[in-house]
Amino acid sequence: MPEKTVEFYDSEAGQFAIGAQQYLMASTILMRSAEFRQRPTLLFRPISQNCAQGVELLLKYPLARAGLTGKQIAQAFGHQLMELWTSPVVAPIKPHLYRYAEEAWNEARGSGDWPDTFEEDPVAALEEMVGVLAHLHSSQTNWVLRYPGDFNKRAPRPWLMVTAFQQVAERVVMNPSFLEL
Repeated sequence: MPEKTVEFYDSEAGQFAIGAQQYLMASTILMRSAEFRQRPTLLFRPISQNCAQGVELLLKYPLARAGLTGKQIAQAFGHQLMELWTSPVVAPIKPHLYRYAEEAWNEARGSGDWPDTFEEDPVAALEEMVGVLAHLHSSQTNWVLRYPGDFNKRAPRPWLMVTAFQQVAERVVMNPSFLEL
């Protein structure tokens, strides 16, 4: 039986999903801006930071749906994206992310808007980019997405990461039973 929408939005799980959607939407707006097209390096850090926050919240959503509190999730995972990504509780999100990654990949390849060779498998590319984003969003880089520091690191493909994760976040918010967790 589907949850009542108001109850979902008021729940801790709902707040994770809504927060994910908001951060990922902010990344999308920045990526689609004229400023990004003219000077992509200027907005790359805020796009990546918003993406990392959105990814983190979306990966925490199934944990909250499984009954963990925000405090328990924070204690168990902190901001460690790879630990979240590899958690068995998060596994039901992955097929949806892979599907939207393939769609984003094909759309980006066809558009000619993104400097990429598109030689990899989109699912493998998404998996790799989660690892790259996790590294940038960690203490190993002194939180380089948040604070001044050496940003000459390999960066995630924003069009792939943002699009795939936003598609899932949007569907969860619109239909809380979307993932059937």
